[in-house]
Amino acid sequence: MVFAVPVDQSSLPGGASLQVDGGSSNAFNGESYVSFQLSPGAHQVALTLPDGYRTEESPVAAGQVQNPDSPYGNPRNIVSDDISVGISGFTTFKLFPLITVQGSIRNRWSGLPVSGARITATALSGPLAGLSFDQWPYEADYATAWETDTDGEFPDELLLIAGQDYQLTMVYSNYTTVITNIPVAGIPPGGTFDSGQHWQTPLDSNVNGIEDAWEYENFGSLIRSTADVDRDGHDNETEFRLGTDPNSPDSVLAFDTLDVPGEDGSIMLYWPVAANRIYEVSALTNLVSDNWIRVFGPWTAPSNGIIWWADTNAVDKATRTYRIGVILP
Repeated sequence: MVFAVPVDQSSLPGGASLQVDGGSSNAFNGESYVSFQLSPGAHQVALTLPDGYRTEESPVAAGQVQNPDSPYGNPRNIVSDDISVGISGFTTFKLFPLITVQGSIRNRWSGLPVSGARITATALSGPLAGLSFDQWPYEADYATAWETDTDGEFPDELLLIAGQDYQLTMVYSNYTTVITNIPVAGIPPGGTFDSGQHWQTPLDSNVNGIEDAWEYENFGSLIRSTADVDRDGHDNETEFRLGTDPNSPDSVLAFDTLDVPGEDGSIMLYWPVAANRIYEVSALTNLVSDNWIRVFGPWTAPSNGIIWWADTNAVDKATRTYRIGVILP
């Protein structure tokens, strides 16, 4: 006899079946078990499930679902030795009906992705209410905790048991904790829920508009936001917002060069960028007015470096003035 038991006490899904020794499939038909008769000796059972369901993983060794000799294997080797009754070995598959939760975390001040933020999900409803999860497989010694990647994105394996609503708690050092509820009880196993973009506010002990971590990284202590240590005309708060080096007068957000490369009259603009900052270029044709029009962007820099953009519409303008800016949240 083989049992298949969902951890959330729900009914088995349609399409769940069991195959014995590579033979025909035995449907569960909504029941939690399938019984069959086998000759004494070794046999193999294989559980087939619809998308969104996974069998229990070993808490101490990875990859045991692929090991048929493991009590967590699927397929799984069993032994029938009750000759008088003629019933196969007894085994149970614990099932997890799962949904995937997506999302991302960004710095509320700079807009930069927050990498390494820990994510915990606590069930708010259903039979699992009050239980918290922070990794997959749950309770496995070898599992990696749920953390955002270098782009601030949730991990691919943020899997939650379907049929309950959850509260997400996002924690990272030097940032305030973010807590939000996600209404996912109605999403069926195999479904995906995008929780959207979450904003974490950096700690600012001296309340100067600059995050503490940036101050310690660049100066070793908390500093005045209005100071201009490198005397480049930009105070510390501006350097923080723009992603420039507050200790280098050569690190400024300004056009590096302007070229007119060909007969078409287009203008090539070059400027330095900081990774993950969002840039825009604006232009006007009359310095008397203040009618700046965006001509490029918003554009997110994938890495530090120098980029260029060609203004092909400059040819029909007698004069053209440009400015570069960083878009903040």
